[in-house]
Amino acid sequence: MCYTFELSFNVYKHLNITFFENTVKNMVIECGGTYEIHYESNENKWKLHTCIITAQFEQTTEGTNNCTLFIKKVKETPQLHIESIYEENSNKIDMLYASNYYLQQLDEYSAKNIKENNKKRSYSEGQIRIINAVNKVVKKKRLDISYEEYLKML
Repeated sequence: MCYTFELSFNVYKHLNITFFENTVKNMVIECGGTYEIHYESNENKWKLHTCIITAQFEQTTEGTNNCTLFIKKVKETPQLHIESIYEENSNKIDMLYASNYYLQQLDEYSAKNIKENNKKRSYSEGQIRIINAVNKVVKKKRLDISYEEYLKML
């Protein structure tokens, strides 16, 4: 039983993908989670190459605190997006949050089903804290790096 986060970033918008990927990995580890990374490509009107990072956190009080801290760090990081948050139990998955982009990628029935279930269901205290952390607006900080660090990234 754990909370699972799916994060994404556009590979083309970063000069050094490995550096950014390692930054996100370190954020997950600092907050007490585990991660998996994979890449997806979509070639329709625009070429889109996306890195998907799946982070998992324990479903305990400490795990919920770690989740809210992680959400805050993600929201402060430019170009990193939370696509979905769900809770995995032994026999079912409860979707806590899904971005508009994530819902558009699903078929119409699934997206409608997720929206209706989120309106009807009741949430635990930990789930409410996570949802409130996602919905809270945070100003994103710019990564202030020196010119030498910038050149190293190239």
